[in-house]
Amino acid sequence: MVVDGRGTAAGLGSPDRSRDPGRRHDNRPGRGIGVGIGIGIGIGLCFATIPAVALGDAKPDEAGSAGGSLSSIQQLASAAVTSIFFHAAASGLAHAMKVSLIVVLAVTVLSLPIVALMPRTAPPEPRQ
Repeated sequence: MVVDGRGTAAGLGSPDRSRDPGRRHDNRPGRGIGVGIGIGIGIGLCFATIPAVALGDAKPDEAGSAGGSLSSIQQLASAAVTSIFFHAAASGLAHAMKVSLIVVLAVTVLSLPIVALMPRTAPPEPRQ
């Protein structure tokens, strides 16, 4: 969450009117909550299944190593995008968001051919 000089969370409170004084702004404090809830639900639905499917072909004796590798790659990607964001933030937060989004979209497009190599199903649940 980004907080401006008045302590207002970006996207949840009134924006800085000095940048565009003629534009009307929505000053309701909760205007971005619905979008945040929608994004949270989407992330929750995807992130629970992605590791299970990605590790679907791993042998049981290799599952620990495969899970650790997946976690490391996720953390490395998150750190890379965060570093890009903060480097670009010197030119403004809107610019940093645009640059970060472009990087994430480019990596996504370049990764799409790899999706064909992923297993089609998650491994079966062990019987108890």
